[in-house]
Amino acid sequence: MTGEEILQQFESAITITEWDKEAERLLKKPRGIICCDTETTGLLFHTPSYFKDEERWCQNPFPFGLSLCFEHEDRLVLVWGRYGSKLYDECKRILSLPNIKIWHNMKYDLRVCKTNGIEVRGPQHDTLTMSRIVWDRRKDHRLQALSEFICPEISAWEEELNEIKKREKSKWTRTVKKENIWLPEGMEAKDFWNYSFLPHEVIGTYSMCDVFVDFIIYQKIAHEISSEFRDLYVRERKIVEVVTKIEETGLRWDIERAKEEIAVLEPKMDKALETFTKLGKESQEDFTTHPPKVIKALKYLGVKENQLKDGGRITTEEDILHRCLKEGVPKKAEQFIKALMDYRAYAKILNTYMKPLTLQAERNDGIVYTTINPTDTRTGRPASRDPNLLNIPKPTVKKKEESNPVRACFIPREGCAIYYFDVSQQEMAVFALMADDYSILDAYKEGKDIHQYMADQIGWGDKRDIVKNINFGVLYGTGIKHMAKTWRMTLTEAKETMRIYMQTFGSVKTFQEKCKWELQRNGYVEDFFGRRYHVPVNQAYKAVNSLVQGGCAQAFKMGLLQVDKYVEKHNVGKLLLPIYDECQLETPKLSKADESQLCRNVIKCMSDIPQLVNRGLKLRIDVEKTETSWACKEKIEI
Repeated sequence: MTGEEILQQFESAITITEWDKEAERLLKKPRGIICCDTETTGLLFHTPSYFKDEERWCQNPFPFGLSLCFEHEDRLVLVWGRYGSKLYDECKRILSLPNIKIWHNMKYDLRVCKTNGIEVRGPQHDTLTMSRIVWDRRKDHRLQALSEFICPEISAWEEELNEIKKREKSKWTRTVKKENIWLPEGMEAKDFWNYSFLPHEVIGTYSMCDVFVDFIIYQKIAHEISSEFRDLYVRERKIVEVVTKIEETGLRWDIERAKEEIAVLEPKMDKALETFTKLGKESQEDFTTHPPKVIKALKYLGVKENQLKDGGRITTEEDILHRCLKEGVPKKAEQFIKALMDYRAYAKILNTYMKPLTLQAERNDGIVYTTINPTDTRTGRPASRDPNLLNIPKPTVKKKEESNPVRACFIPREGCAIYYFDVSQQEMAVFALMADDYSILDAYKEGKDIHQYMADQIGWGDKRDIVKNINFGVLYGTGIKHMAKTWRMTLTEAKETMRIYMQTFGSVKTFQEKCKWELQRNGYVEDFFGRRYHVPVNQAYKAVNSLVQGGCAQAFKMGLLQVDKYVEKHNVGKLLLPIYDECQLETPKLSKADESQLCRNVIKCMSDIPQLVNRGLKLRIDVEKTETSWACKEKIEI
């Protein structure tokens, strides 16, 4: 279907925004698939949002509007129902019918419906998951972004909405401040406004555009999903269901411990700020923490411009500042950089984690929640936000003896323990399997440290860390210049190091060439699980990363599904965070015998991945446990 045909279909669609006899006739018994969307007061669960229509606060996103799209004879029907109207009630009724329902971000919309008592029946499908499988190289899978390349003629609807939204939000933010409108603790004036403030006709048009685009996306890729990616899609959809349960479970947060940590960290942050501000003001009276001012201060204190360059740009990002310290800078510049990095680390921990999570825990009986995207990246690895609990930073870049204050506040529920099942050296094991390097595979099967084994094979027994860096540099497609900077070598030394590595492990080069050949032949590479990665041939080095990280992500998801099935069947506990290659399971405290049985069963679920076992690889799983806090987990032997 061409863009012009899509536009004609949109313009000829029957729009229903008011209840009348025509609406009653068309909505009585819709046939076929139904694309659905909710318009809500917010995006975060367990977080207050204001419902304008009834002038009340909601603890979770409230669906103040519902939109639908379905076929009727040779035309589409677009429906918008706002809360309190007959059409809204009809939309709810239609959601309860057995028709196939299509959503874009099914996890969110179905959770909104569940939380607000809206029954949804029939098979459910998710075009967001489909899009990420079929159009894997796209960065942005929002409906508006997808409409730009599917049908640019109708993609301007969000731009128009954004202009209205900007004006309305600004107006209400000023009103909140001027009239001193009450806000829940931790919320600012800008948080008051949401889509329920938009006029009926504006939000209705926007929402109907959403479901129309969703319908077109489904038409375009549903057949390809069914014929080429059915097993992969079914697995990803099941993962969405598991992740939804994990989100709803949440994690227990030690409020008192968090407040103690905040009291310790705030003075440290203030001291770091005072230190580098004092040094910064030697270069400029109006010094602030903004990057241009920081760069000017660094230059004044003796840091060379080349030391601050990343490619062609000058930056004060953390890895560049680390590099400056390694290369050597004047004493005052060193003090400035260390204080700056400390300040940033403390500020991030306090403002991203400690304070928001403590506030959220106080609202929710000591439980905190995050939002998990099970297939966020191009390789299909998960991500989380609000906040990101998959990459919790260390408290500071230099004081390794300090425990992690964020992890120290995550504690088991009363009478429970948490088990952490970690896949050991998964990326290297999967890489060895894909590259047919049986010597590395055998070392893995024997329980050896792969990086040390490879260092010994080269004759660099005391250079494990360098070999580890090369291994991950190869996996991530890192260039030789970047590796030279990481190793603090000259470019000549780095090239020689890489030559010896490649000479010893010829399978690496062979695998890289194989990936390039497959890209030239097919336009993509495909992992053991049926997921394809479309990489430009001139960026073939990225294919190795896609296959290995993507394969690991798929293997972990397979394991997670098997663990979830076991946990549900035996009612032994609840899954917590899925962290890349680590599965967290909270259970009531167990006897030694029951603990051993539980761990053996979970290990079996995570290690026995058919697509790997059938090729001779059984993953190694390490187990840790805590009855106190995440920071205090300890390894246990099974």
